[in-house]
Amino acid sequence: MSERRLPAVLVVLLVGGAFVLAALVPFRQAMAQRSQVDLTERQLELLVAENEALEAELESLHSLDGIERIARERHGLVFPGEQSFVVVEPEGDVATGEPTGPESFPEARPWWQRAWDFITGRDLVDEP
Repeated sequence: MSERRLPAVLVVLLVGGAFVLAALVPFRQAMAQRSQVDLTERQLELLVAENEALEAELESLHSLDGIERIARERHGLVFPGEQSFVVVEPEGDVATGEPTGPESFPEARPWWQRAWDFITGRDLVDEP
């Protein structure tokens, strides 16, 4: 390559790099908004399912059997002459506790995955 073309090539590469960087910011924002919309749609689906379950429970409360079931399950009520038993699990049980060793820490993601999340804007969205 001749010495005359080297500055021209460098300018072209510099301008091209500037265009890529200038396009990256709106691209990241658009991708982050798309991820946020997807997350919100999933949350909406969960809320709709929960709402349907609550409506079904409300319908069951229109009958005496439904009211009796709720009174027994949630409030521990019994009819006269019946006995109610409550099972209490001991506190500090190692078998049911959260893991405290190294396996409880989230696995570190590779650099290329973090870079892809940066490019696509996933690092801007708080996913559960």
